[in-house]
Amino acid sequence: FMTIHAGFDPAAANDDPNVVLPLDVMKEYAKEGKIGGVYPHFYATVGTGTTQAEATRMGQEIAQELVDDGVKAVILTSTWGTCTRCGATMTREIEKAGITIVQMANLIPVARTVGVNRIVPTISIPYPLGDPATPKEVQHKLRYHRVGVALDALTTDIEEPRLFEAKV
Repeated sequence: FMTIHAGFDPAAANDDPNVVLPLDVMKEYAKEGKIGGVYPHFYATVGTGTTQAEATRMGQEIAQELVDDGVKAVILTSTWGTCTRCGATMTREIEKAGITIVQMANLIPVARTVGVNRIVPTISIPYPLGDPATPKEVQHKLRYHRVGVALDALTTDIEEPRLFEAKV
């Protein structure tokens, strides 16, 4: 697949989509038995210019599809500022549908302001899960660790919003 985004240069994401959508490590975690599987579809939206009402609508529609398909947990990854706001709004709607969800984002204050309950920090705005200036092995290690933190966040009971710290 290909990334088209007016807010940043998507060249690195087009070269390795895992820096935005960590399917490589999700499949590894499934193979290792840490998760039951990887949903066969992914959703991608552009937050730029998306109103709160539109993000709410999209979140509700996505949530219904996930509920209908029996999905129990979701990792949502955000890039830019308005993408974080849009993603946070959708995160809230998916959570309201009874699905445990974690948002991986760089702009933590934006996610918190919107009301996300589980947040895992990423490393940069345009490439949340891999710095294209580093070797692929380094990016993979970072991504594997942070997605692991997100998976742990999904299985952690919380009573208030929580930032789950990543070490790598």
